[in-house]
Amino acid sequence: MKEELKACPICGSTALVDFMQAGNRYNPDDVYMYVRCQACDMVLLRDREDNKDFTAYNLNDKPSRAQQIVMALFYRRLRAFRRSGRVLNFGAGSGNLSRYLADRGYQVDSFEVDETSKKWMMERRGLSVVEEFGERRYDVIIMEQVLEHLPDPVGTLKRLSLALKDDGYIFLSIPNINSLQARYFKAHWFHLDAPRHINHFFGKSFFTVMEKAQLIVRKTHYFNFHIDSTGWCWSVRGGSMSNAQHLKKCVMVLLCLPLLLLTTMTRSTGYILYIASKGCPVKA
Repeated sequence: MKEELKACPICGSTALVDFMQAGNRYNPDDVYMYVRCQACDMVLLRDREDNKDFTAYNLNDKPSRAQQIVMALFYRRLRAFRRSGRVLNFGAGSGNLSRYLADRGYQVDSFEVDETSKKWMMERRGLSVVEEFGERRYDVIIMEQVLEHLPDPVGTLKRLSLALKDDGYIFLSIPNINSLQARYFKAHWFHLDAPRHINHFFGKSFFTVMEKAQLIVRKTHYFNFHIDSTGWCWSVRGGSMSNAQHLKKCVMVLLCLPLLLLTTMTRSTGYILYIASKGCPVKA
């Protein structure tokens, strides 16, 4: 059952204006409207429904080569802040990243709402899966492509902050609706992903969310080989997931490499990773 959004979950404003109409790439007959909050610039799915259908996301025993490259790069970025310690992977999906980090010495707990994913991680990955995340305090909390799914981003970040050690870090990535690929492809942008992505952080709205959650961004990374290339490749196909062929995808990735380099240099990539810590910025 769809429920129409009446007010912005970030700032409470009812000044919501139509922003973009988009289809469901798995069912072209489903059409959704995104609205923009005129007060804080958040882009929000107007017609919301049960967001716990994860059939669109595959569980796999072996990560693809591109995913392995991405995990190695993430591990390298993580080690720059914490070489060991307790980690919470919030929204862990199939557990690939959790397993990768656990194999390299981190104490990893995984949190996921999907029952199939939880069972998969415990039985096929041998991972620690937690039902709640307030009992332990963590050196690092990871939210890889999660915030865009959450009905209450600020509230969730506040709860996670309580589970974070005072000197800990949150590694938080989002699809970038301000990116070149999003501006070019508009409703056909692959990472728009209605109705699974119910929030997009237009303009400065991401920093509004972080300020309300009393988190400070310490470092920003603008490149993800897998997410960025996927955004270009599948957006060219009109956002469709049908009739995918591995060879064609590889050729398209190679063709997109100049765009990946350009958008990384201009900080307009389709993916952004923020590394944040606790604290409320002091206003001048």
